[in-house]
Amino acid sequence: QLPFPYNYIDIDADDAQPVHFQMSTAQEVEESLYKLIPELQGVQLLIRPSSSADIFNSITGERRSSNPSWHIYLVVSHATAFNINNLTEYIKRRSHRDDVNLAYIKQSKSGANLERFYCDLAVADASRLIVEATPILEAPLQKEYTPSVLTNGGVLNLSKIDFID
Repeated sequence: QLPFPYNYIDIDADDAQPVHFQMSTAQEVEESLYKLIPELQGVQLLIRPSSSADIFNSITGERRSSNPSWHIYLVVSHATAFNINNLTEYIKRRSHRDDVNLAYIKQSKSGANLERFYCDLAVADASRLIVEATPILEAPLQKEYTPSVLTNGGVLNLSKIDFID
């Protein structure tokens, strides 16, 4: 068992992502996660924009990014290294399904083709230290407020997921 019974899903906005990856609202993020991981339906999720989301230059109107990145927190049970690894592989497989379509190939600066996914799979094991702080901005930078959303639900029991997909 991992020491902390939570999991973290990180969705980083990237201009190279396909348009259908770019979620503007917490509700769009929630719907996309249910498509990717149907077992999340009925699980309580805290969906919040990253601390750098919605920063803009008040003089030019230029935005830090065209779409926000998102952080999603959920409580899990049976979070063994084996189950977390299975969940990561399950997400990879589901991402490639035609009815999910949340994986893509991005070309690196060196020309290599890199497999990318809708969510950052490197954070799935909950070993990353997460600091959610409001940025301190100097003029002319400002930040619009985007509310977090807490869904109704319970705990994700990793031992109940059929990882064969």
